[in-house]
Formats: sequence, C-alpha cells, structure tokens
Amino acid sequence: MKKKLILIAACCLVTAVVCCSLFGCATEKTAQEEEKTLNFLVLGDSIGEALLGPSPLSARDQYAYCTLIGKVNGYSYHNRAVSGHQTGNLLDYISRPADDSAYTHISLIKNADIIDISILGNDFLLADVNRFAKDGMQGDFSRAEDILAGSYENICAIIDRIYELNPDVTLIMQTLYNPLFEDSIMFSEEVKAEMKEKGVDAYELGGALLNRLNDVLYRYLIAHPYRFYIADVNSKFNYAYQQGVEYLDRYMYADCVHPSNEGHAAIFTTIQTVLEQIGLADHNKAIANYKALVTERLKTYYSGTKVDVQAISAAIWSASTYDQINSLYFDATLDVVPQY
Repeated sequence: MKKKLILIAACCLVTAVVCCSLFGCATEKTAQEEEKTLNFLVLGDSIGEALLGPSPLSARDQYAYCTLIGKVNGYSYHNRAVSGHQTGNLLDYISRPADDSAYTHISLIKNADIIDISILGNDFLLADVNRFAKDGMQGDFSRAEDILAGSYENICAIIDRIYELNPDVTLIMQTLYNPLFEDSIMFSEEVKAEMKEKGVDAYELGGALLNRLNDVLYRYLIAHPYRFYIADVNSKFNYAYQQGVEYLDRYMYADCVHPSNEGHAAIFTTIQTVLEQIGLADHNKAIANYKALVTERLKTYYSGTKVDVQAISAAIWSASTYDQINSLYFDATLDVVPQY
C-alpha cells in the first residue's frame, strides 16, 4: 500500500513538474512576443526623407520624425522616402520586383510592422501652384480636381501593392499641412499682388486647395474602411497657425515648404499619438524616452549658451504631454545659436 502511495505521489510530482515547465515555457514565449522589436518604415517624399528641414543636416538623426518615432519606441526603423516623389513615382518605386536583400525597400516593406507614408504634396506643388491660385481666386478648382483624380487612382494602387507585399502591416497615411501663406515662396510676386489687390487671404486660399488634396485620403477611407490610419498633420499645423502666424512660421524650414526641427517634432507627436491609440506604442515608456532624448539634446547643443539647461530640463521631466515637452524645448532655444 505504501509503495502504491509513493508511486502515486511520484507521478503527481512528475505531472506537476511537467505542467510547471510547460507553463514556464508559455510564459517565456509570451514575454518574448511582448518584447518583439517592431519594424517601422517611412515611405513617401521629402517631408519623410527629411534631408531638407532638420537643421543642420548633421542633426537630422536628432530631429527627423522618423528617427524620433524609432528611438522613443525602441523600434527598428528605416527611412526610404525619396525627395520629389509624387504618387506615381511612389507607385513605380514599390512596384519593382522583390529581391532577397534585407535592406532594399521591397524587403523592408515585406518585413515592416508599421509603415508611415507622407505623399501627395508634390502631385499638387509641382503642377503649377500659381495657376491653381489664380483659378481658385475665381472659384474654379476644376484643374486641381482633374489632377487629384489621378492621385486618387495612384493611392489606390499604392495601398493595394503594399498589402500585396505585406498583408499584416499597419499603415499610417499623413495629411499634408498648408505651406501656402502670405510670404510663401510657392506664390509668384504676380500672384501675391493679385491676392492683395482682391483682398484674398493666402492661407485660406491655400487651405481650399490643400483640403481637396487631403480629401483624396478621406475619400479612399470612405470607399475602403479601415485600410489605414490617418495622422492628421494638417490639423496640427493649422492649430499652430490659429495661435498666430509666427507659430506656424516656427514649424516651417527656411524654404517655407518643409518642416523645421520644431515642425518635425509636431509631426512626431501626431504620429506617436496614433501609434499609442492603436496599441502599438506604450505611452509611459515612450514619453520617458522622449524626455531623456530631448534633455540630452538640450545639454549637448545648448550648454554654454544663455539657455538655462538645468531649469528647462527639470521642467521637461515634469511635463505630462509631448506638446508640453516640445514647447519647453523650442521656446527656450528660439533664436539661440546651438553649439554643434
């Protein structure tokens, strides 16, 4: 009888050990899955490529929104945006035959967990903005609509191709902000004079044009729900303009077209918010990493200047939002020459 009890106890012990081992393996696997490094890829045009905008170019890795997203979230990140690309160019770019190289854009698309795209702007900006403006002053937007009809077809094909390469990817599309304000270099002096003569607000006219461009994305979502998320960069920049044109000016690079360092920070905030809302980024970890990144940047570039690095750093660590961090940093460093 004792032998039977001992045997039963031994069997129970073995079963318990096996169960614990299986549970341990399952727990370990779950932890590994949770700790998986996500692959983040940026495609599109010069806004995404960030060769123009971050200043100086040597600080691109500190300011471009692609690197900010990658660093604060611990993603593996790559930037394959190309300056000057229109929707047709992007479609050609991603339609090339796939290959086995780990670092080509096709392979990166296939392996991406998240793809962010900034596109559409050049379809509009490279198609004679001044003529669009003249037509718009007459209430005629037909030419713009004709061009954007082709843009819509390209967007449909781009998205289909991306999902053909990677059916499980999370896709984020950015709206385009309005760079067409009174002093924009996109307007000729002739058009500026005509707007002034007719009392036309340049930013409102630009908005009427840009809203039609961004509507390409919204029309797509109506026809194809849930195919991508929108990072509404246009609303972010427009809010800055509503606070005063000087705030929008801070978001713009010297060419009045591309985003400045502060503009990239605003785009980062917009995309980051989307990532957190859809559960692909941890807010607490990301904002702590962002504070560390920004305060280190403050120390590196502004020690020895009139900026009170210690006080601003303390305020940044006490901030509760990305926007507060950006305001503290860029307000304190406005018009201060950094020590690169």
